[in-house]
Amino acid sequence: MKRASNVKHWAGTVCASLLAGAVFAIDLQEGLDAAVAVLYALVIVLGARWSGRRSVWFWTGLCAVLAVASYLWVHGERPDLSSTLRLVFALVAIGISAALSWSRQLLLEVQKELRETEQAQRIIVDSVPQVLWGTLPDGTCDFLNARYTEMTGLDVGEAIREQSWTEAIHPDDREEMARLFSVARETGDEFRASARVRRRDGSYRWVTSVGRPIRSPQTGQISRWFGGLFDVDDEFRAQEKIHELNETLERLVAERTAELDETRWRFRSLYDSPNIFVAEQNWSEAGIVLQKLKADGVTDLRGHLLKHHDLLQACIDGVRTVDVNDAIWRKLGFDSKLDLVAKAPREGVVDPVAALLPQLEALYEGRDYVTGTTTLIRADGGRMPVIFAVNLLADGTAYATLFDITEREKAHELMVAAQQELARASRIATVGALSISIAHELNQPITSMSVDIDMAGRILAKEAPMSDATARIVERLKRNVHRLASIVQRTRDQIANRRRAFECVDIAALAEETRLTLEREIIARRAVVKVRVKEMLPSVSADRVALQQVLVNLIVNALDAVTAAPEDRRTVEVKLDRDNEGSVQVTVTDTGPGIRDEDIPRIFEPFFTTKKGGIGMGLQICRTTVEELGGELRAFNQLKGGAAFQFSLPPAVTEGAETPSSDTDAVGDLAAQLLDEVPERPEA
Repeated sequence: MKRASNVKHWAGTVCASLLAGAVFAIDLQEGLDAAVAVLYALVIVLGARWSGRRSVWFWTGLCAVLAVASYLWVHGERPDLSSTLRLVFALVAIGISAALSWSRQLLLEVQKELRETEQAQRIIVDSVPQVLWGTLPDGTCDFLNARYTEMTGLDVGEAIREQSWTEAIHPDDREEMARLFSVARETGDEFRASARVRRRDGSYRWVTSVGRPIRSPQTGQISRWFGGLFDVDDEFRAQEKIHELNETLERLVAERTAELDETRWRFRSLYDSPNIFVAEQNWSEAGIVLQKLKADGVTDLRGHLLKHHDLLQACIDGVRTVDVNDAIWRKLGFDSKLDLVAKAPREGVVDPVAALLPQLEALYEGRDYVTGTTTLIRADGGRMPVIFAVNLLADGTAYATLFDITEREKAHELMVAAQQELARASRIATVGALSISIAHELNQPITSMSVDIDMAGRILAKEAPMSDATARIVERLKRNVHRLASIVQRTRDQIANRRRAFECVDIAALAEETRLTLEREIIARRAVVKVRVKEMLPSVSADRVALQQVLVNLIVNALDAVTAAPEDRRTVEVKLDRDNEGSVQVTVTDTGPGIRDEDIPRIFEPFFTTKKGGIGMGLQICRTTVEELGGELRAFNQLKGGAAFQFSLPPAVTEGAETPSSDTDAVGDLAAQLLDEVPERPEA
């Protein structure tokens, strides 16, 4: 390129020199009436075209000298106005050409500098590690640096020409970026947006595009927008990670806060409960005495303290009440919390030794939890039974939680009374059933005696006249037999005429109530009774007392059966379900040895029993009661072992229906049914 420039320079110099010589030669001709010297302007143009600004001065001076020289040569002796004007015109033309050439050379140098500056700027712009962009005021992109191609693999020229530069932006981010750029153009504020840009390898990285408007100094209008893309992927990833960590932290904090709130709420609800009492006690003084005893080698603390009452009293006196909740002092009838706190714990219980000695043993043995029951003394001297649970800490602090069981004790007393009443009713029922059975057994002999006496009287009257004494004896026997039959008949009539109003009974609730009623028997036998209800069951129409007595007898029999099994297998289940006909089906099963096959047909017979000391009337009474309620009681052995007693009762149709039922002892109807089977006494 430099060589071509030199060739042009020398070619221009030669051409300018030849033209200058030709113009000078022509201008020397006399008699030529033309401004030939004007052509020196072309010499300046040719000589300075491919040279620098210095050549302009050279060729200008040369042309001016040649023009003056030719003028002096031709017209120096006889100058005239015409030739002088031509010289002046030629010099003006030379000056104008020189000025134009100088300006042109200056412009070329400026353009060269601009090109060099632009090239240098392009190099700098392309060397920037970020993508730089420029747009027109309407958002049309007209500039992208080479970094765009390096990053995206797309051609810069094609991207600008087809305005396809947005193809590198993630499809999900294009609309938002375009919207933000549109808002920035409308408001004239700085443009800033983040998006994912596809790289040459196909991966996406987060970038932030920042652009600023360029305003015209004259009008103040936006003439262009320039900006750049800055790789913030690592920052975004870090922010996402930080965001995830913050979310995790917030979640953990929320969970822990919720747990603390829940714990606080639980503690607050426990502390403020009107029926749960909380007391904080200090056992440190008692702990000092216990530590001394442990150092002395005492192993049986209870026996040692009971033998040495002074040590026991010192331990009890060493217990101090630190704080109590409001519920306990209000419930005990004190005027303030301080009145109760100032009172020694041994003064607040009926039996301080029984209440505090287990806690002393737990503290001595290093146990941190102990429970028990005791009776607190109210401010007015009354009694309040409570269950207590004490948490013992290593520093001698104890937190006692007490629960008022006054109502439970009352309910227990009622339950015991109900059990006693049920037992009494059962005994009465047994006696009544036994009486009815005896009456049933006597009815046939009495009837036979009556017939025999009548027959004997007729025979004696036919064979020979009876004496008065014989007639009186026969008549007396007849009256006594009739009297005995009347007694049996009157007993039957009295029992059969008793009726009880049936009611709608929730048999599932009744079964659970029965289980709770028999709680002591269950605990005594170390067994478990489960009530299983498979679905919502309808109520049945029955005598509640009689039906409960049936459940009591069946469950007690099952409990007696499982006593022979290991303790971990002593289970009785009361299953309630519907049978195929829609009736409520009750099945009482046990894990005992079951019923012998030869005993199953006789299991409901009166006076038949498989239990030692039994009288054999319980199952007979249960069966009769179930039949009167519209069901049937049956017994069978389970495949997995154990016996099962099952009966079904139809669901209640109407409530309050009057139906014959059992008396208080649940045996009257049984007796009536037995007597119904006895044939009527024949008339004499």
